[in-house]
This record gives sequence, C-alpha cells and structure tokens, in this order.
Amino acid sequence: MTELTISVVMPIRGRTALAEESVRSVLNQAGDLLELIIVDGGSTDEAARRLDQLVASDNRVFVLNTEQRSLASDLNMALSRARGTVIGILLPGDLYGETALQYVSNHFSSDINSLMGYGQVELIDDTGRHADDRPTPLTGQMPGKEATDGLVCASTMFFRRTLWVLLGNLDERSADNAIHDYWTRACTTFTERVGAMDAVLAQTRQGSSSHTAPARVTLFSLNESQVTELAMDDNQTVHIALEGSSKNSYNRVCGSDFEKDLALLKQLVDRRNNAGRIRTKLYLEITLMPHNIGEMSDFLRLAARVGANRVYFKFLNDYPDAEYAAFCEQRNQGNIDFSEERIADVKTQYAQTVDDAMALAKELGMPADVV
Repeated sequence: MTELTISVVMPIRGRTALAEESVRSVLNQAGDLLELIIVDGGSTDEAARRLDQLVASDNRVFVLNTEQRSLASDLNMALSRARGTVIGILLPGDLYGETALQYVSNHFSSDINSLMGYGQVELIDDTGRHADDRPTPLTGQMPGKEATDGLVCASTMFFRRTLWVLLGNLDERSADNAIHDYWTRACTTFTERVGAMDAVLAQTRQGSSSHTAPARVTLFSLNESQVTELAMDDNQTVHIALEGSSKNSYNRVCGSDFEKDLALLKQLVDRRNNAGRIRTKLYLEITLMPHNIGEMSDFLRLAARVGANRVYFKFLNDYPDAEYAAFCEQRNQGNIDFSEERIADVKTQYAQTVDDAMALAKELGMPADVV
C-alpha cells in the first residue's frame, strides 16, 4: 500500500502579507506533510524577499514564481508539481487548525475509497478570535445543494492525487470560480466517493480577501475596481457598511458623497444580477448611535430598494475598545464626536424604535438581525 503523504498548494497571487501566517499554520502541522508549494504571481520585490526569508529554513517549501494569471492557472501549475498522495488547497489568509492534517491523514487512511474529503471551518476576526461558525453539511457523501452553493470552504477540501489524474486540470475559463467548479465536478462524477470530516480543519478571516471569506467594505471606500472584483466573484458574501440612509446622517459619519456612493452600490447589485451571480450575497450593515437610530426603518427600505439580501444592525456602544477605535479611525472624515454617541443605555432608550424596525423587516420580507 502506498504511504500517505500530503502536499499543500497555496496560490498567493501577490498577497504575501496574508500568506505569511497561512504558511506558518502549514509548517507547524504534525502529520504527513510532504511539501508546501507556493505559487507567487505578483508580489513586489520587498514582499518576495519576506516570503523567501519565511521559507528559507524549511526544505519542505517550494516557491513557483509566475506571471500573475488566474487562480486556476496558478493552481494547475502547483498541482502538476505536487508529489503527495493527498493534496490540499490553502488560500492566503486562511489558517489550518493545529491538528488539521492529522484528521486528513486519518480520514484517507481509514476510507480507502474516498477521493475527496472536506471539513468544517471557523470564521475569525482580524485579531484571530472566534467570530462565527460556518456550518457544513456532514452527509458522508455528496453534500446537497447548500454545500455546493458555497458552504464548503475551499481550504478544508483535500483530495487524492488520483482525483486530479481522473478529472484533469481546473478549468482556466472559470477564473476565480475554478475551485467551486472543480468541487462540483468531483461531487457529480464521484458522488459516493466524496466524504465529510467532522472536524474544524481551517479558519478563515471575515475581512480577508480569501475566496471563502466574506468580503467587508465600507461604502465610502468603494471604488470602480472593487465593484468589478466583487460583482464577478461567484462565491462571495459581501458585507457593506453604509452608516446611514440619508444624505445628512451619512455625510456626518463618513464625510462622503451619499448619492455617489449609493450609485456604486446599485452598480454592484446590477452587475451581480446581470452576470447571474445568484450565489453572491449582499449584506448591508449600519452602526447605530443616537444620531441615526431613528433611520432604522428607512435603512430597511433602502436595503430592499437596492436589492440587498440581509441587514445587520450593530450598536456602537457594544463595540470592544479596539473595534471602536478602528471604527472611529476609518470614519475620521465626518464631523461627529463618536464619544458622545457611545452612550450605554441606547438600546433601552430606543427599544420601541428597534421593535418597529424589526416588524417592518418582516413586512418587507427583508432578513434583519440586531447583533
């Protein structure tokens, strides 16, 4: 019987800063890691130097330098070099759990018929703290429609090299949807040979540019290039912080042109719909404080009008100090004193406003959460 070994491939595509911690999470694994293959297609000279320093002391790491092309082409290059009997794809910014590769080894060793396995993923914030769970169906074979619609995190997927031999390369015409398409091909072609691992294999950051993590942007920082990127990513959940539903309140917090920024938001929705990106979910967020909490109902109507999928209401006074400081720093172009808005009894004082807004959300059919 062939000895089980694991190759991990990582297409960093110039995102060296995101990749550094990801690389460490691979190299710190106990288990059957044979090699880590990094494809770097666009790092600056300084970023490339940091990457070289990071991997120089470990002979299991190989860096393939290439012109910046597509995710699929970078992965195909790495897969053609991979020597392990089992292969995993780790996207930059995602992290393996401490015993991830041990679970993977046990899975493929105990189930010799399994060609592909996948596990659970944990969402973490920028400080590395737990933020949310991302439930993945554990069917033991082909996941249902929910899983193939994006609940399976690419960084928890592992497959035998045999699967790559049978299916061939990722489709380079699929651009950044190539991993999802490959997953779907495997599930469709080898239904009974795709299995689940009931363990958290990876962590993904809520605000990272990983393909499995939700994108988080503030509307006032949105630009044309971001609209293009977000609209064309088929496996994306986009959280947009809007911070107001009227020109006056929006400008007071953000110091930006409300109508111009709202036009970009509408452009994102229209381009998403026109491209048929039905799996891409758009969530609008607003941070509530005394000056704008009266706009909760108007915010829901705005969300419905632009075609959002869900609304999140947050309270400024609930933010931990570090998050509060970051919030204020990002919105330093407005003309508001956030310290005066961060009062402790805002939920109690405006309880009826919140209740009325949640009732309106049901009436509009707009999912809404107070978090």
